[in-house]
Amino acid sequence: MKILIVPMSAMAETSGPFSRTQKLAQAFIERGYEVALCAARDPNFHDINGTKNYFLPIPVLMGLPGFIGLHSFPVA
Repeated sequence: MKILIVPMSAMAETSGPFSRTQKLAQAFIERGYEVALCAARDPNFHDINGTKNYFLPIPVLMGLPGFIGLHSFPVA
């Protein structure tokens, strides 16, 4: 069986959504499932051995243009 996990993307460094994703992926892999992620490569992203990651754009703060929104969060 194939499993696709889509974790919530967060602009701030947090350990919640992606740490849960890692635990879920490892549990599925140990049971023989094929696991793939669709995750943005945000500050919380880490490669998980045995999974493929499909591209997901990093969300932009408050709908601002990308070049502004991606760099304004650390300042806020």
